[in-house]
Amino acid sequence: MEISLDALPEDPAALQAIILAQHQKIVGMAASSRACEALIQALEITIARLKRQKYGASSEKIEREIAQLELALEGLEMAGAASDPRSCPTAWCN
Repeated sequence: MEISLDALPEDPAALQAIILAQHQKIVGMAASSRACEALIQALEITIARLKRQKYGASSEKIEREIAQLELALEGLEMAGAASDPRSCPTAWCN
């Protein structure tokens, strides 16, 4: 809901509605950001665990899984760097 300063209504109820809508949008973006941050942390922990397990009978499979998780982590970190929680892939963050 984009409104220029010149077009703001003078009615207090309308102004309250605009403020409420903006607040809800901010809360949603913050929740999405927290979800992405939690996913990034979980991926980092999983990658670290897999790197510790890397040496063994199934090391090739683990190496492929590490590579896939690192790619996913890189994508999430780039989305976070863009400072736009909506850019976080919804399949990962929801």
